[in-house]
Amino acid sequence: MPLRECNIEQLKAAMEDYPEAAFYAVCRKPLFIQGLKVIQSFWPNDRLHRAYHRGEIDWIEYIIEYKAQITADVKAKAWISKIRSLAKSQAVFLVCVCCREEEERCHRFILLELIGGL
Repeated sequence: MPLRECNIEQLKAAMEDYPEAAFYAVCRKPLFIQGLKVIQSFWPNDRLHRAYHRGEIDWIEYIIEYKAQITADVKAKAWISKIRSLAKSQAVFLVCVCCREEEERCHRFILLELIGGL
């Protein structure tokens, strides 16, 4: 089964289309939605989040630092392993609150790459 992603606007439709899927929130904003599990280990750290949104670092620097953060975190690596394994038998969605205008630069796409490649 595939590893997928969606933003919060697409979540309801994804849950209806894939009722057996596992849905994981990977965003920093609290999401309290039935059936959505939150993985705090995937949140960008405060310094990285602020630096990017203040324009202190560009997207390429953000990617490099975020990958380093995740690959150095034991809990995040355990989640990556769990999700990779789970995605072999069912659809798994990574969910963030980024709107359509921000989607190209959302860390969930970096996570998709990491989960597929580690």
